[in-house]
Amino acid sequence: MDTTGVLSGKTISKIAAGGYMTYVVSTLSNVYSCGSIFIPFSSTFVGPGDGSATIRYTPITVSTSALGSKMISDIKATGANVVVLTSDGYVFAMGDGLYGQVSILFDISIIFSSLEMVL
Repeated sequence: MDTTGVLSGKTISKIAAGGYMTYVVSTLSNVYSCGSIFIPFSSTFVGPGDGSATIRYTPITVSTSALGSKMISDIKATGANVVVLTSDGYVFAMGDGLYGQVSILFDISIIFSSLEMVL
């Protein structure tokens, strides 16, 4: 993974990968992503973390504003979803949710652009 750009000077504490995407968490609980998510029903690729139709070859910053000051203790990724657990037990997710797997209504403009609290 490219450690220049948004990862320059960051210390990585966690990493998760699934499908065609990779997520990393810094020690300050910032989340970064690269790769793409394939959406089978529309035969398109979506950039994880920004919802664009762009395959990300270098990491970008994922919006974690919903976390507030919560610290991430773990992260897991599947083919089209990412879930984070905070140190105080809250769960945030981002992903397709087409079948309810991340408890977020299916809306491409939202689901691939930021982490949202689900539990």
